[in-house]
Amino acid sequence: MIFAYDWVWPALSSDERATISAALASRLTLLASQIQPKFSLTQPTPADNSLSHPMRFISTLGQGGLALLHENKAAPGWLAWSYEYYLRQFPVWGGPAGGWAEGLNYWGTGLTQHLRFLEGLALLGHGEPLARPFWRNTAYYAVYNQMPYAGSSFGDLNNLVRPNSSVALLLAKLGLLDDDPRPVAFAQAMAQKLPGDFGYYNFNAFDTLLHRFRSTQTRLPAGSLADLPQGRLFDDIGIATLHSALGNAGQDIMFALRASPLGTASHAFSDQNSFVLNAFGEPLAISSGYREFYGSAHHTGWTRQTRAKNAILFGGEGQRLRDASATGRILRFVDLPRTGFISADALEAYKPHATRALRHVLFVDRRYFVILDEVAAPSPVSYQWLLHARREMQLDPANGQVRVSMPNARLDLSFLHPAADALAFSQTDAFDPPVLPAYEKQMPREWHFTAVTRTPAARQEFLTVLQPGQAQQPAPARAQAIAAETGHALRLQAGEHEEIVLISRQDELRVSAAGWQLQGQAASFIRDGRQLRFALIGATRLTLPAGFNTVQPAERLTDGRLRVQLPAGRSQIVAQQGR
Repeated sequence: MIFAYDWVWPALSSDERATISAALASRLTLLASQIQPKFSLTQPTPADNSLSHPMRFISTLGQGGLALLHENKAAPGWLAWSYEYYLRQFPVWGGPAGGWAEGLNYWGTGLTQHLRFLEGLALLGHGEPLARPFWRNTAYYAVYNQMPYAGSSFGDLNNLVRPNSSVALLLAKLGLLDDDPRPVAFAQAMAQKLPGDFGYYNFNAFDTLLHRFRSTQTRLPAGSLADLPQGRLFDDIGIATLHSALGNAGQDIMFALRASPLGTASHAFSDQNSFVLNAFGEPLAISSGYREFYGSAHHTGWTRQTRAKNAILFGGEGQRLRDASATGRILRFVDLPRTGFISADALEAYKPHATRALRHVLFVDRRYFVILDEVAAPSPVSYQWLLHARREMQLDPANGQVRVSMPNARLDLSFLHPAADALAFSQTDAFDPPVLPAYEKQMPREWHFTAVTRTPAARQEFLTVLQPGQAQQPAPARAQAIAAETGHALRLQAGEHEEIVLISRQDELRVSAAGWQLQGQAASFIRDGRQLRFALIGATRLTLPAGFNTVQPAERLTDGRLRVQLPAGRSQIVAQQGR
């Protein structure tokens, strides 16, 4: 109504203008009374379950103030208040890194409304809100987390996030506003036509028309994603994302972990320390569950719950629901040219059921993942390690193996610790509660895997290896645990090709195994014949075992200053790093 009034104003009579202006003023007065008390101009607004839609309406209040600026004495106040909020505090659900804690769906539908108002202000010479860091970075929230195909992500309505024309236009607009061609390049990789229809939540044909006009006034050079880092941390919302070939749908491996300081409020779920994995054009490890309508039995009882995520349960118990204090923390994020690392803590979200909830993830050579989980409970319990997929999984409990198979890709999961005989494997395609019968056709069943420890314990560790691959590729080399006095170690070997991975406990930051001595968080070594490549995470000292003294270092990747000692003290190498 606001836009229509503004556009047809010259064609209206005085009486028609007065009638419509009064109707708008009545609605906007009511709107102001409802949203202004919820949002402070001087202090950040804490995340709250009641703020999702009210924050969207700040743009409505600002647009109304702009449309009635010379007709209603309250309009300048509405406009000024909205402008100041965007300038000082926006948004509740993110921060300077550009993230959006409610997930990609609510990011895409929310920013359409905010951006319409802020673009209008910018065209009138008031572009200061759009110069804030959030707007400079938020396109990359989608670039790193929205797959150019139907992939899985975090938050409401993100079981599978499909590329759509509105998000493509949003990225194109943000690229144009920031003079940054890379979001535009990603929008083009999504292969979507710009919107040609009309709707409330998404950009529509009018937005496309206006964008096409603006894009003819400003020409950007061709953009490429090749010069971007393969990983990115959105510390404002606690999502860490790693890629192997960003933007290349057929070759990319994408892993994301959520440990958010904004908790599980609003449209965020109880999924702290959970992960999603999309690779080679397929969703392989998904955020399970659907939403027939907000607050349905299935939506509340399954989709929002920790048991529907790739996470861990403590005696069957997950994280607190819809609670801003159920937080997580990213403890360390490292993105090296061929290696990534994430360490996260979800203890606050699991209380009172847990006393320790740590997850460490090493992305080895941009090919596979080693995950160490350190968990503990106030009293001995059984622990459930969970994985969810779109199709039935192949279980090999005797060898601690699980396979997810999709048409173009697969995921091989290996449990190295505890041993296979200490775990009980099971899977089901049942939702509890189920999807309502009227929605079953459009919400197909999914498969839910559980590995539960057979013996209750106060403390437990899980060491797992996740190896994504293209469907037609040969089976990967099988990972084997190496006996360790401290920390954990594993080996993958095929002929002269050998890979060693070391990963430490958080409190020890040390690994000692079969002659390997690491002071640090994690390390990986890849040997082909006489060439050695290694990556080191938070390392200060490393001693190699006998047998590696004839190997020539071919590549060193570190995130710290490292002293490497070869066998018999033959030589030392000092590598530079930035923490």
